[in-house]
Amino acid sequence: MSSLMKVFDQVPVVKRLDGSLKNSQITCFTYSNTILYIGTNDGYILRYSINKSNYLGENVGFKSELIDFNQVNQRKTISMLSIVSRIQKILCLSDSILYPLNFEDLQPSSLFSILKNKNVTSYCFNERYIENKSELSILCVCIRGKTLQFYFIREGDVTFNKEISLPGVCTQMSMNQNYVCAACDNNYMIINLLNSNIQILFPYDPEQITPYIEPYLQDEFLLNCQGDLGMFATSDGQTTRPPVAWSSNTVKFQISPPYVLCLRNDSSIKVYNITDSKLRQEINNLGNVKFIKYVNEEKCLFWSTNNEIFALTPLSIISQVEQLLAKKMIDEAINLYEISSPNISKDDFEQQLRKIKIKAGFIEFFENDSISKSETLFLEANVDFKLLACMIPGLLPNFQPTDDLSQKYVSFLKDDSKIKSLKKLLIELMTKLKTVNKNEEFVNVLFRLCSELRDDLFNKLEFFSNLPIKSCLQNIDILKQANKYHAIGLIRKLANQNEEAFEIWKDLVELKKVDPNFPGFNFLIDQISSCNDHQLVWKYVDWAMGIDQTKGVEIFTKRSSDELNSERMRVDFILENLQKYKTAYLIYLDFLVNTKNLKNEKYVTQLLGIYLEKIIDLLKIKEESRSPDWSKELEKERLSFQNILETTANFKAQSILVQIKEFENVLQAECAILYGKIEEHEKALKILVYNLGDYKAATNYCLKNSNDSLKTRKNLFNILFSIYLNPTYSERERFLKPTLDLMNSKLIIYFDIPKLLDMIPNNWSLKLTGDFLQNVLSHNLFRKRTKLVEKNLATNYKFYLQTVLFSLKKEQLYVDDDTKCQKCHRPFDSTVLVRQPSGKLSHKSCKVDSKSPKV
Repeated sequence: MSSLMKVFDQVPVVKRLDGSLKNSQITCFTYSNTILYIGTNDGYILRYSINKSNYLGENVGFKSELIDFNQVNQRKTISMLSIVSRIQKILCLSDSILYPLNFEDLQPSSLFSILKNKNVTSYCFNERYIENKSELSILCVCIRGKTLQFYFIREGDVTFNKEISLPGVCTQMSMNQNYVCAACDNNYMIINLLNSNIQILFPYDPEQITPYIEPYLQDEFLLNCQGDLGMFATSDGQTTRPPVAWSSNTVKFQISPPYVLCLRNDSSIKVYNITDSKLRQEINNLGNVKFIKYVNEEKCLFWSTNNEIFALTPLSIISQVEQLLAKKMIDEAINLYEISSPNISKDDFEQQLRKIKIKAGFIEFFENDSISKSETLFLEANVDFKLLACMIPGLLPNFQPTDDLSQKYVSFLKDDSKIKSLKKLLIELMTKLKTVNKNEEFVNVLFRLCSELRDDLFNKLEFFSNLPIKSCLQNIDILKQANKYHAIGLIRKLANQNEEAFEIWKDLVELKKVDPNFPGFNFLIDQISSCNDHQLVWKYVDWAMGIDQTKGVEIFTKRSSDELNSERMRVDFILENLQKYKTAYLIYLDFLVNTKNLKNEKYVTQLLGIYLEKIIDLLKIKEESRSPDWSKELEKERLSFQNILETTANFKAQSILVQIKEFENVLQAECAILYGKIEEHEKALKILVYNLGDYKAATNYCLKNSNDSLKTRKNLFNILFSIYLNPTYSERERFLKPTLDLMNSKLIIYFDIPKLLDMIPNNWSLKLTGDFLQNVLSHNLFRKRTKLVEKNLATNYKFYLQTVLFSLKKEQLYVDDDTKCQKCHRPFDSTVLVRQPSGKLSHKSCKVDSKSPKV
């Protein structure tokens, strides 16, 4: 689809030059404060009064009236005109001479003769420049095309500033802030007024393009370049935005944000969007266009033929946006409005932008079939759900669409699939909208739509938590009709009607009611475990245990640690009531000991007793009566039992040893742990080495049971080596390898080497002990060197402290009758003093600040 639209209206400003000037031809003009100054080819300057005529807020024309005129230079063309408001003069360039003219009579002024220059080829002007927080104007005059002269113009005063020589002949230039961009000898360049630096930008071919420059934003220029491009250049020579791709044969252009208007050599004007280079409007049949100028005061472009002046007045932004929306150019329409910065309040701007996005949302959904884009636009505009809901038959029966958009697009809903898509869109919007008024009507519509198309949303507590609970309760009948009992339970839960919610979920578990969306028994247990009404909780404990003790006990194990305690949630109270449920009782005890780390001897003993009872019961089962999973079950119970034995010491190990005496041949690992608890380490290690043959466990036993004491650890390894090296003669070969593996391991730092050497049998060959002896020598040498290094470091530190002490002692302290203690402020009665690093003195008995160490 074509991007062409109507951006500007063409209206006349000065229809024809009047009277005796009808044969004159317009060469230039300037505008200020409703006054239009026109220069002609025969040296005349004309002054017109311009009045804008308005109709319904749109600029539809100008009325002009000739005030007076004067011939400045007979038969010589007026090349340029500018208003210098600070000195109330008009700058006029004619026949290479720059004149200051009076406002009143358009005659050359005798004042400010410093501005009168000859051999002037062109000039540029910056009306507002800030220097040292004061505002002034800067005039840049090009002499003979090779020299730039700069003048500072203040209120009623003109001073010459500096002169800069150019590396070539200047054919075109423009000023922005304190920078001048010029076209010289086929190159564009930037001249810095402050430091006179000249920076070459890039070349151009005058046979292919007409060089032209316009300022854009702050310290930035737009230049006519080869390849039919408008290039942006900053004051430091950089390009920070993409170029504008415009028409070939562009000779001049003017910027009217967000557009650039390009004048071609065939006197046609093309309007481009600066941001995306899209052609927006073509204006043809303009006649012989001589001069164009953007008039910022009127926000429009003036252009002239030989004897007429016209204006291109922009249509309102809303009108332009409507045209883009009509062409389904949604992104361009919104972007145009956002960057336009219309002269309205922020609230009005946001309100208008919201309307644009709502209309764009309708277009995307109904015309472009883009559901995702329409959803985004509706959400950004915070659309009223009624605007869409009223279009769906039967959804809002008492609400008739009054909005033009709703009435326009309701005819698009001809088939069920489009209605279904609109319903899905409405659900997404209503669940994501944040600031709408979510009243009973809103909830009613949402429940009905979700019951039909998105009942999965009813499974989420967050869905209802974002809605007013009172309105949800008022619309429960809709959920009942759709058999959404789980959703009703969630609403009751959020309304703090816990008992009603639990009863609904209980009926669902017992299949008294049916709802496929109900998560099941586990969900109800989670809800009960989070309930703070402890009396209500106990109402469902027996029921839950009757279904599944393993899950039912989670009512107590999953409770929040931040919950306030009550009598009904005391540990002893819970244990007392769980005694009739063995599985739940065991799980809860295990939770207390291993998860909550309550190392209470009572709880640990009870837990160990239960596990031991289960183990003994399993061992007492006759072999022929054992189930296929008997071994796995026994192993599981033993591992749990061993884990508690190893991780806690709050139990009587001796009494447990007595209880397992009958099965000690089977429960040898348990016996080893228990012997370790009562520090009968030799018995424990013999079980691990002789009975179980678990040499790795024996080594780990020595490391774990030493309590990080090196002396105890060495003693345990001595016991282990004595067990390895003193078995019966027939088993010596069996323990040779584990003995050598331990001796040659990295644990040598924990061995009592002299005692170990005494234990080694005399008949062992050097081949067996060689590696061990070599490790011993390396270890001892390392220890010796380490001790030597530590000794030298200690000696050096001692020397350092002595040096510091000497430097302090050599300082003299002056104490007289007026010297006072810094703490008690009393005089000193002894020669024993305390001096702090700050130099302050105090009594020895006075407390010195801990942050200031005593010396």
